Amino acid sequence: MFAIAGLYAPEMVTLIVLLNSLSISLVDVRTHRIPNRLNLALSAALIFDVHQIRLIHCFILCTFVLITSILCRVGGGDTKLLFALIITQGGFVASFDYLQGLLIATVLMVMATVMYRRSLQGSIALAPVILAPFLWLYLEI
Repeated sequence: MFAIAGLYAPEMVTLIVLLNSLSISLVDVRTHRIPNRLNLALSAALIFDVHQIRLIHCFILCTFVLITSILCRVGGGDTKLLFALIITQGGFVASFDYLQGLLIATVLMVMATVMYRRSLQGSIALAPVILAPFLWLYLEI
């Protein structure tokens, strides 16, 4: 088995996914943008630990996310992040546990935004909302 600094390949992939997710969240909170290179880096790491769903289910879920993103005016980076998670980790993203966590995280983020800004004016960073329930399932917390 291949190891670097005492970490084996699956542990390294998990560490890379965690660090990429944290960097995406921090950048999104600071700038309200998710650079394509960060989405690509996360996708590249997740390819090594795939939890896919059937192609037709992936297509249906991506279509639903696209329509919802357009109607709710969700940013392109957030939409691409969801696409990357659906394509590589659809088994997690399509689960009831993920959707429940996404709803809870969304409510908490909206409440925090309202308390901080005293209004809902402006944009809300969704990367932490998208990635928190994903990491909860991915890391088996």
